[in-house]
Amino acid sequence: MLESLLLKLIVMQEAEYNTEQVFGKTKEEWEKEVSELSAEEQADILENNGTSVHSEYEDGGRWSNYETKVYRFWHNSESVYYQISKEVPATEMQDGGDFGNPEIEQVYPKEVTTTIYVGTPPDETEKKPKGGRK
Repeated sequence: MLESLLLKLIVMQEAEYNTEQVFGKTKEEWEKEVSELSAEEQADILENNGTSVHSEYEDGGRWSNYETKVYRFWHNSESVYYQISKEVPATEMQDGGDFGNPEIEQVYPKEVTTTIYVGTPPDETEKKPKGGRK
């Protein structure tokens, strides 16, 4: 699924900026080009074309931190989600450092309910359970 999405995004980008390039290649040539993309290039294409729906940032240490973002795309008549996880520099001094390739994974939305505990009592509307009697 990732390769077909990348193929679609690359062809759309070329169609917008370089029409001659699009019509000068066969589908097989486009597929070969997509298969040769590095993980960094794939992540750039996804980040520049997707709708960001989730982002997390985790402190990693003195030199680097960890960033995870989820992007939504409309592909093959459905919403698909891809998560990009990568190590990023902790400060400007580490910019340009070698932090390894990003990890790209297809993910799926799942709603999770969380209970938290607070130091103040709830008001009356919060005390009633859903579907309970009045």
